[in-house]
Amino acid sequence: AATTIAVLVFAVTLCACEGPAGFDADYREAEAKVGMGDVDGAVKAYRKLVDLYENDPRRAGAILRTGDLYATLAGNEELAAKAYGRVIDEYPLSDASMLARERRAHLSEKAGRHDLAIEDYSALIKHFPENADRYRYRVLLVGAYLSQRNFDQARIELKPLLEDPKTPPGVREQALFAAGESFFLED
Repeated sequence: AATTIAVLVFAVTLCACEGPAGFDADYREAEAKVGMGDVDGAVKAYRKLVDLYENDPRRAGAILRTGDLYATLAGNEELAAKAYGRVIDEYPLSDASMLARERRAHLSEKAGRHDLAIEDYSALIKHFPENADRYRYRVLLVGAYLSQRNFDQARIELKPLLEDPKTPPGVREQALFAAGESFFLED
């Protein structure tokens, strides 16, 4: 009887320590580490999650989250860009890929790599044409071309914003301003 009770106590303790297994539990564990400020531990937990659940579609979100941690809390934009690139390569038309392209384009612009930002903004427009942010992507694309002093291409990219009757009012004003700016900067 004492042995049975000891085995039951050990089993209950073991089950209580391990917690529920699976993607969701591992994801919560990684997020708990983020909440505690353990960025390195969180990155390791997300990497483990990515390795363990190779066929789970939620894996893209875990890779994206790793990139976000690198970009924000760890301050390593190079590793963030690599994580975002991995999402784009492995899940090219997913929502996670769309977010990864946005974030990688931002990092590229911040680093003065407008050519890479142009590539990502162009891909966002091409691969996600019905996305509500498509107008914003085009405005950002125009801004990247202006940063490169490629005024002719910036004006070409502005045309759809100026000609599309569905262009939201605030975006139309941004496009008009960018058009004027393209001529002002060119002189």
